[in-house]
Amino acid sequence: MGDYDFVRGVIWNSLPELRRTLMEIEAEQAEFDEGEDTPSTVSIYSLASDVFIDGALAPLLSSEEIEKDVAIRCAGVIETLLLRGSTEVRQMVSIRITDYLLGWNLWEKFSQHSGPALLEEVGRRKRYYF
Repeated sequence: MGDYDFVRGVIWNSLPELRRTLMEIEAEQAEFDEGEDTPSTVSIYSLASDVFIDGALAPLLSSEEIEKDVAIRCAGVIETLLLRGSTEVRQMVSIRITDYLLGWNLWEKFSQHSGPALLEEVGRRKRYYF
């Protein structure tokens, strides 16, 4: 299984409310690629930013009160990507998701829901933000 299929599958299975967004972004890419000899795929970075962050993490963290169920499922996505993903997937998590949480001062709000892999990741990266 390639990185795209892995990341897509984790999001698809963990956050079914984002399935429509996944299908829409894939349809946009297919339309863009129409007539091309070699169609491209949506990048794992787009999955992280345009689907996971914009569709689940940002709305979750912008609300006054965090929906515990959604927070737990978002944390599960991150943990799975960090623990079972390739080097490229783990780098993507660091660059897009960890940087989002730390760069926008959202870590404190989300940290109580995060798992050990994300806690370790943040421990390595937070020196760049605090």
